[in-house]
Amino acid sequence: MKSLKSILDFTGENSVEKYVTALREMEEKIRGFYLENLNIDGEKLVEMMLLDGFFIIERIFLGKNAFANIYGTNVLRDLLLVENQLPFSVLSKLHSMCMNQRGLLGRDSKDIIVESVIFHFDRMVPGQMKPPPPSIARAENLDANHMLGLLHDNVTRTFPRPPSSATASSPWWRRCLAWASRLPFPRWPPCLALARTPPQLQRVVQCSASAPAAVLAGMSEPPNWSFILSATELNEAGIKFQKKEGNFFDIEFQKGVMSIPTLIIDDDTESIFRNFVAYEQCNMGIFSKPFTDYITFMGCLINTGKDVGLLCRCGVLDNWLGDREAVSTMFDGLRDSVLVSPTDFHYSVIFTRVNEHCKRKWNLWKANLSHKYFNTPGALISFLAAVFLLLLTTMQSIYSALAYHYQH
Repeated sequence: MKSLKSILDFTGENSVEKYVTALREMEEKIRGFYLENLNIDGEKLVEMMLLDGFFIIERIFLGKNAFANIYGTNVLRDLLLVENQLPFSVLSKLHSMCMNQRGLLGRDSKDIIVESVIFHFDRMVPGQMKPPPPSIARAENLDANHMLGLLHDNVTRTFPRPPSSATASSPWWRRCLAWASRLPFPRWPPCLALARTPPQLQRVVQCSASAPAAVLAGMSEPPNWSFILSATELNEAGIKFQKKEGNFFDIEFQKGVMSIPTLIIDDDTESIFRNFVAYEQCNMGIFSKPFTDYITFMGCLINTGKDVGLLCRCGVLDNWLGDREAVSTMFDGLRDSVLVSPTDFHYSVIFTRVNEHCKRKWNLWKANLSHKYFNTPGALISFLAAVFLLLLTTMQSIYSALAYHYQH
């Protein structure tokens, strides 16, 4: 109710009647964002949309400074939960009405929403991956129906699309799904709930990936790649890890060296990753799933706290949680019940190259020699000294043999 009063003070109004009327006219459209019929009264639905919409508009789109000081990042994090998404159509309508009342709306309300969301939520993006400046991201360039989808699409829009997705040579079921994703319906039914949403609303969106999984598992050919070993095991096989600059999706593997951009892990990382992955798993219209593939990749590398320690020493991870086992448990939980496409997995080429490297006996022998006998500077110096003495002994034997030969 504080947000409602704040909005009315901002617009100089004494009643919310016109906002309620506008939302009543949108009721059918709002209900269309749910998977099943809502057993909730229309007035109650309008009330929820009004209060939740005004809360978001006050805290984000009107730039209230008290938001950051009083609530901190916990509210920002909660607003990105899958179950807390509000349709952009509601936010855009309420925002444009507020701005028109004050005579401040000089451009498309959707563009203002896009810029405001990116401005406030870019700090929540994990690691060193930062979205482009708000001026670059415009509503017509991003296909999303809510804030979580907007931030996801803005962050991942430069992520390369797998070449095998919905091409002319793709299986018929993949082409059908790609065609269906272009129909004028929501890409996936957004969850429209905040903390006070009744249970019947919280259950309407069944964010289950079983449908796309059945399609991929039942109709696709077996994958031509396999999962890789953990970071510690790969290191024992001679693979080195190093950090690199850039978007943390940009992982490279060349000449036995795996280059991975630094990922900063803090209290918000698990929540952000989990909701991005949930968004991708629920969205049957897309086959490129950057966060799902990234979590799968990092989850393969991280099995124990020892793996976390190795990646931290290499600069790949920046652990602000402090506990290595907590990071390992986090990635293990993020991979639970997450489905990976066997044909469109972004890191399949890297996995194949890594596994081929580990199968070469020379690489294993070299790594074993390095880890067992040259793991300290003293061991290397002793080896070089022994080689030097052996050379001297060999040369002395050769000279002695030559001298004996010429004497006789």
